[in-house]
Amino acid sequence: MCLGLALGALGRRDEAETALRESLRLDPRSHEAWVNLGSLLTAAGRLTEAIEAIRRGVELKPDYAQGWTALGTTVQLAGRGGEGIGYHTRALELEPGHPTAYFARAQALFSCHRPEEALADFEAHLARYPEHIQARSYRLMLLNYRDDLSREQVFAEHLTYGQAVEAAMAPPATQNPEPKTQDSERHAHPRTPPSGGSGWLFSLPICARIRWRFSSSRCWRTLIARNSKRFSITIILPSTR
Repeated sequence: MCLGLALGALGRRDEAETALRESLRLDPRSHEAWVNLGSLLTAAGRLTEAIEAIRRGVELKPDYAQGWTALGTTVQLAGRGGEGIGYHTRALELEPGHPTAYFARAQALFSCHRPEEALADFEAHLARYPEHIQARSYRLMLLNYRDDLSREQVFAEHLTYGQAVEAAMAPPATQNPEPKTQDSERHAHPRTPPSGGSGWLFSLPICARIRWRFSSSRCWRTLIARNSKRFSITIILPSTR
């Protein structure tokens, strides 16, 4: 089974599948091998086969939380998000601190148009893994639709998200950091929402310039940051109109 996992990690899916099936031929009651085979098939887009394989794994070991999470993710990808929520809930009942079950269930809840519950699960996941940028992105998107947050609170959340992205993208610290220059100073985070025009929002290493764009359908301003490397990041800010 270890060979199959290693081959899968290298992107050699056909060889990985052959190795996992050989492992199952030798030990057909290996719940881990069935779930790992199912996860490999999920990555290959063979969802029907994947669901069958993962289900075999959780039938062999019903208290295997990772198997239930894998099954929930796969059925969600197959368009059965409601069913997936139940499987992720089962994983959390078995292992309340499971590393991916809150995030996976939040995605399933989001796909089923249950934003408040999805937001609660994203926040539960981030309480354990605050460095997970993708979860922060989902949370920020959901906060934009909250009616109980002021424009200032939404803006503060965007700044917090930007700081987290910046920290994740920052290069490792060096013993002799480059001194600040006048040009680098203008990349600092603003403390209040910009009033308009072009400016700098993030002190990202890519030095992305901001330009404004109005959305006529809502009183929101959309900031789009771009640079020569075609990196882009979109941030929603409340309009001052």
